[in-house]
This record gives sequence, structure tokens and C-alpha cells, in this order.
Amino acid sequence: MENTETKREQNFLPHNLTLKNRSVLQVNGVIDIENFNDQTVTAYTQDESLVITGENLHIKKLNLEQGELLLKGKISSLSYTGEGKNSANKRNIFSKIFK
Repeated sequence: MENTETKREQNFLPHNLTLKNRSVLQVNGVIDIENFNDQTVTAYTQDESLVITGENLHIKKLNLEQGELLLKGKISSLSYTGEGKNSANKRNIFSKIFK
């Protein structure tokens, strides 16, 4: 029997961003949300994490099984860290082993 994480990776949707008037952001391909508040949202895609900054940010829709995130507020910036959830977990495991 496959676990939920394996099923989610097999059904992974392509990563897309749609920004409308700097106030509505739709993101596909999201596998997890690390943290969020009204100024910053950090979303993981399969390959890297996406940091969204702005003002009055609110998550209006989050469906991790379908990889959908809908965010509203004043979007100031979108930036990629270059590390996805899988690579961040691997780095954390190795850093604990080799302390």
C-alpha cells in the first residue's frame, strides 16, 4: 500500500504561477506550506521553495492533494530559494548526522 506522500508525488502537477493585479496569486504544483503570516508565505514545490512577501496576505484556498494555492493581498515579491522540500529534508538529516 502506498503512503499519501508517494501518491502526491506521482500525481504531481506542473508548477505554474498566475498573478493578477498584484493582488491575487494562484500557484499550482504546491506540495506543502512551511509557514505563513500576513506578510510572508513560504510554499514548497517539488524542486524548490517559493517565498511570497507582501501585505495583508491571506490564503483563500489550499489543496495539497491537487497542489493548489490561492493567495490574496498586496503581493510585493516572489522569490525561489533553490531548495525544495525533499532537498531541505535531506540537508537537515545529513546536518544532524554529521554534527
